[in-house]
Amino acid sequence: MYVVRLAKPADIPAVIQLTELWNTEPSTTGHYVVNFPEALQRDLGSYFWVAEQDDQVVGFILGCVNGDSARSLHYQILREGEDHLSLHQLYVHPDHRNRGVGSQLVAKLFVAAASNGIHRHFVMSANQDWEKTMRFYQKQGFRPWYFRMFTGPSTEER
Repeated sequence: MYVVRLAKPADIPAVIQLTELWNTEPSTTGHYVVNFPEALQRDLGSYFWVAEQDDQVVGFILGCVNGDSARSLHYQILREGEDHLSLHQLYVHPDHRNRGVGSQLVAKLFVAAASNGIHRHFVMSANQDWEKTMRFYQKQGFRPWYFRMFTGPSTEER
């Protein structure tokens, strides 16, 4: 049984450990900036949730109102001045994946946003397993509207 709840200051070390684990995964190696306690402390609030099992934090989600770095592309989707929630980080420990934990975290974030009158959500993800990631987010109600591709080797292939 998983409990999804708002993050507390005492959860920050566990979230940092999860982020460090995330950074070792092949799909993100070398590309993910590890969280810092001061930044996570500032992010505590309505849009920072953790999932725990047996008093162990096994996943987290972090969102931000109007905080998407790709905002310049939003003119195609958002009306001028319309608020949105950007999903910045979502991670579930590999031992707890495919059990609905990520979906529970996203659902809590959406409810928190809705309680503040925000019903538009954005997510951007850059990883090698993008097809699996896209399927997950589509199950949460997201639709793709933008993509980026490249030629030549990635940094991991060099």
